[in-house]
Amino acid sequence: MNTLLSAGEIAHLHLLLNHFPTIGSICGLGLLLMAYLRQEDGLKKVSLEAFFLIGLATLPLYLTGHGADEALKNAAGVDHNAIAVHRLLSQPDLFCGDRR
Repeated sequence: MNTLLSAGEIAHLHLLLNHFPTIGSICGLGLLLMAYLRQEDGLKKVSLEAFFLIGLATLPLYLTGHGADEALKNAAGVDHNAIAVHRLLSQPDLFCGDRR
C-alpha cells in the first residue's frame, strides 16, 4: 500500500507541529497584552486572529497524533501508558480547550 508519509515521518511531523500552539499562544498573549496596554483596536484584532490560526493548527496536530502513536507502537523503551494519557488529555483540548 502506498502512503503519502511513512509512520516515522508522521511522528516527526507531529513533533514539529506540537510547537506551534505552545509558542503561538505565548506570542498571541503578548500581542493581546500589548494591544490592551497601547489601547490599539487593530492590534487586538490581529492577536485574536492569531489565536484563531493557532486553533486551526491544532487540527493537523491532533490528526498526526494517531500516526505517531502507531509509529511508536513496537518501539523499545517507550512508555505506552504515558502515550495513552497524552492521547486522552489532547481530546478535550481540541474540542473545548479545557482539561477539567
